Parts: sequence; C-alpha cells; structure tokens
Amino acid sequence: MTTRTACALSLLIALYLATPPAVAQAHIWLEGENTASTNYDTSPAGWGTTEYLSEGLWLSINIPEGEIEQQVPDEGILLEYEFDAPGAGDYQVWGRVGFEFVRAPFDWRIDDGPWDTIDPREDLSTDLMEVDRWNEVAWVHMGDVRLDEGGHVLTTRLSRRYRGEGEGRTPERIIYTADAFCLYPGEFRPNGKHEPGSDYQDADDRRAAERVIDLEPLPPPGQRARTDLSGLWQIARYDETWVEDRTGPIAQTPAADELHWYGIEVPGNRNALRPEMKFCHRYFYRTRVRLPEALAGRRLLLDVDEINMLATVFVNGQRVAFHDAPVTGFVADITDAAKPGEINEVWVGIKDTYYA
Repeated sequence: MTTRTACALSLLIALYLATPPAVAQAHIWLEGENTASTNYDTSPAGWGTTEYLSEGLWLSINIPEGEIEQQVPDEGILLEYEFDAPGAGDYQVWGRVGFEFVRAPFDWRIDDGPWDTIDPREDLSTDLMEVDRWNEVAWVHMGDVRLDEGGHVLTTRLSRRYRGEGEGRTPERIIYTADAFCLYPGEFRPNGKHEPGSDYQDADDRRAAERVIDLEPLPPPGQRARTDLSGLWQIARYDETWVEDRTGPIAQTPAADELHWYGIEVPGNRNALRPEMKFCHRYFYRTRVRLPEALAGRRLLLDVDEINMLATVFVNGQRVAFHDAPVTGFVADITDAAKPGEINEVWVGIKDTYYA
C-alpha cells in the first residue's frame, strides 16, 4: 500500500503552537525478555527491524504443534516479572507483544490474583509496527489493577490449548513474543518502544514542531497570493482498535498532547519516509502558518494538489473540508476558521485504504 499526501499544499493560512509533551506520571516499565523467574528455557531474541523493539530485544517462544505436550509443563509456561509500585492506586496494564492475530492466547495476573486471558482474536491491539514480514509488534490493553505501594509480581502464562474434542483433538502451536509491559497510573498512550515521558523526538521531529510558515508578500487587493506549504510537517498516529465509521470524515481533533508527533516531508510517501507507520491506518498531519492582520476580510483557500486517501481538514480545530476521491486534489475554503494576525494550526486527518 502506498500512502502519499498532498503533492503540494498551498494557501494563505497559519498553524499551530508547538505543544510540549505531557509530563508522564510514575509508571512501571518491564522488559519482556527480563524475567525474574520462569519454568521454561528462554533467551532474549531479536531479528528484523530490531530498532522498533525496546532495547532491541524481546522474549520469543515458538513451539510446534507436535511438541506441545512434551515441552509445555502441566501448569503451563510461567513467566514472572518482579516490580515495585511507586505508589498505591489504579494502574492500566499494557503489553507489547508480537504476531498479530496468530500469536497464542496468554493468561496474566498480578501476585496471586485471578487469571485473565488475552486472546488475539478478541483483544485488539494498537500502535502496530512491522518488525519483519508477517511479524508485527503492537500494544494491547491487558486490563486494569489496583496496586499497593511496594513489591509485586506480574505473571504471564502460556497453557496447552487444543482444537476439537475427544480423540480428534489436536494441540495448538504456541507462538509468542513479549517486548515490554507498562503499568501506568492513568491513560497510557502507546508510542512504540518509548517509555512514557521519554524524549523520543530527533532533530527533524523538533524542527517540524518549531516550524511556522510565513505567507508570501501580499499583493494589492484584487490579486491572488499563493504560498507553498511543502516541507517539514508533523505526523502522528491516531489509531483506533475498533472501526465504526469506515468512510466518513474524522469527527474532531484530539488534544495535541494526546498524540506523539514526528517529522515528515510533505509531499511524500509516508511508508517510505516513516516505515514504522506502515500499519498505521488513521493519522494526522499538521503544520502552522502565520497569517498577517492584513488578510482580514480576504478569502483564504487551502489548495491540495493531490491526495490518495480519505482526508479531513481542520483549521484551528474547526473542520473545514472532507475529501474522499482518491488520487485527486481539492480546494478547501478556510476563511471562516482562519485567524488573521495569529499563528493558525492546520491538521489533515487521513484514513487509508484499510478504511476505504
């Protein structure tokens, strides 16, 4: 799938103030390969695009169907992770695991609490990245727990599972990888291998956040001015785990600090420029443009030369256009949403062919 955005956006408009990252609350981060104890012989592994993995490694277990009864203990494969909770409270529990849909179901619990099961066919993930062909890694919300301050143990379990019944039943293969776990006292927002509150942005990401586009010198009234908005924009995932509206516009923009922003050149092929987002199907581009006060009373248009996905345009949080004709351009009238004399924020929300 090729994802290409505005072949040249031009206009008379202005965009956003860089939003500082939200301060992360105290959280627990566990590396999947660093078990405190286990009843199965495991070792750290890494292959493919290891830079997508936390510390470049994960725990990997792959047991063929014919070896399940010989290799898997009666109590299941138990993987224990010890941690200290920095304070008492409610925590979301997330796991970053591999092999979307085909990985084995696994159980988990905290201390001696009840087991809960994560089934890849029912518990959908988010923030999906391709580590290797047919080999993905993504975050899944495992559940919520209340913890006392101090020491605890997170245990995951891989049990023998079977297809069919009676004499015809056959064991199911176990394929499982664990990159990391995060217990977060609040709303956890996955960002690949990066811990909450970490400085994940590189120089281009920061330049994109700081960029403000100034319009070309204004001509006399009655003549049209045109400013090219190409160059370094920001991009952020806006994943949803359950799709209810496939072909309609994005209803509204979230708060900017709820997303993780990276730099990207516009126009450009998103998959080539940001390959870690290849399996991201809903996302935002944004930039900002400084509008002089002299534009008050003049008509302002955003001209998108070409875009090949479902696109929703927002200016200063107001939806101004929706375009659903692939590989075509469109013009959005942003006059009512723009604010001359200020820096105006422009967002373009994309739904790709997964939706269409």
